[in-house]
Amino acid sequence: MADWSTYSSAVYNVTLRYPSEWSLDPRYNQPNGERYVGPDGFFQVSASRAATLDDAAASEANHALDPYGTHPTITTLTVAGQEARLVLPSTDQPPEMRGQAALIVVSPRPIKLGTTAYPYLVVWADQGHVTTIASTLRFQGA
Repeated sequence: MADWSTYSSAVYNVTLRYPSEWSLDPRYNQPNGERYVGPDGFFQVSASRAATLDDAAASEANHALDPYGTHPTITTLTVAGQEARLVLPSTDQPPEMRGQAALIVVSPRPIKLGTTAYPYLVVWADQGHVTTIASTLRFQGA
C-alpha cells in the first residue's frame, strides 16, 4: 500500500486509502457522490439510513435487482473501532457489477447529507480491494 493515495471527505467524516492509479470518475457527478475507478477496481462512498446496521446490510444484500447475486454473504466485523458488516457477492453476481462488495460501518457521528442525518457509512468497492480499503478507513474527529 506504499503507493496508495488518500481519500478524505469532511462530508462523510472519513479518510481511506486506495490504489494511486485510480482516479475520480467524471460520470459520477452527484452531490457527495464521488467514485474512483482504475483498471483493477473502484470505490465509492455513500451513507445509509436504515433502522439498524443489520437492516442496512440486509437491504443492501437483498436488493430487488440482485446486484450481489442471489446468495450474497454478510460478515460481521469491526472497522476503525466501529461495528460493521461486509456484503460479498455470490458467484452469480451480474458481470456489470464488476465484483462489487459493500462495507457498511456505524459512523461515530451522523453523516449529514442535506438536512438528513445518516447513521451508517457505506463503501462500495470491488471484492479484490474492499477489505484492504476497510483496513485503512479512519473516521475524522472520532
